[in-house]
Amino acid sequence: MNIGVVFCGGCQSHFDRTKAYQTIDDSVNDTIEYAKKHHPYIHLIVISGCKAACANLDDYQYQNLITIKQSEDIQTAIREISKK
Repeated sequence: MNIGVVFCGGCQSHFDRTKAYQTIDDSVNDTIEYAKKHHPYIHLIVISGCKAACANLDDYQYQNLITIKQSEDIQTAIREISKK
């Protein structure tokens, strides 16, 4: 499966974006890569850690957008990616 990840600017220092990424990467059987602009993805994961979700997605192509704004969103993302 084709999964890309984009990180926001990281203004919420209390949310460990790296740990969120690692948890998802360790929990799914698919390869996750840092998203490349203009490359098509089935899932594009935006790890924000806050409600602003400020990552600019204009140059990304995706079928399904998954936004992580809080820790609780991590398990939801894993379930969404694991659907076959």
